[in-house]
Amino acid sequence: MWNRLSRKAGSVRAPALAIAAAALIAAGCSPDTEPGGGKQQATGKTPYEQSLAFAKCMRANGHPGFLDPGPDGAFPNENGSLGRDTPQFKKASAACGHVTPGRPQAGDFKKEYQGLLKYAACMRRNGVSAFPDPVLEEHGVGFTGEPVDENSPAFKAAHQTCRSLAPGGVK
Repeated sequence: MWNRLSRKAGSVRAPALAIAAAALIAAGCSPDTEPGGGKQQATGKTPYEQSLAFAKCMRANGHPGFLDPGPDGAFPNENGSLGRDTPQFKKASAACGHVTPGRPQAGDFKKEYQGLLKYAACMRRNGVSAFPDPVLEEHGVGFTGEPVDENSPAFKAAHQTCRSLAPGGVK
């Protein structure tokens, strides 16, 4: 599966990201399962195989430090290590888009994005005024901006009220 992360290190944390992740995981599922448990895309390649081909292409097209994916096909992105905002990433990514034809596009996430917009508005109406709107990006939905304290009583109460609006109805 193509790893769908928020753009900034200061992203909203769980449970808000858990809500987005649950919705995005559900959107990225494929009906074909390979022996060994890996999901197989329409291309006949596992997510790992698709992501590995993408990583090799990225390195060959100007991003020599691009990391290999993990066993599940997800790319590590600790502290923004993928460098998604760098010119090298943008150039190589543009050259390698054809390598991973099964990866989701922004249009695949409109339903999740609309649900997260409703969730974010509800959170603000219910006491978490700094809760950000989601951002629809090329490969998923993310939250950016200042971190929100998900341990605060206001956040917990608002989340209890609003969680049914989030795609996947995260608890």
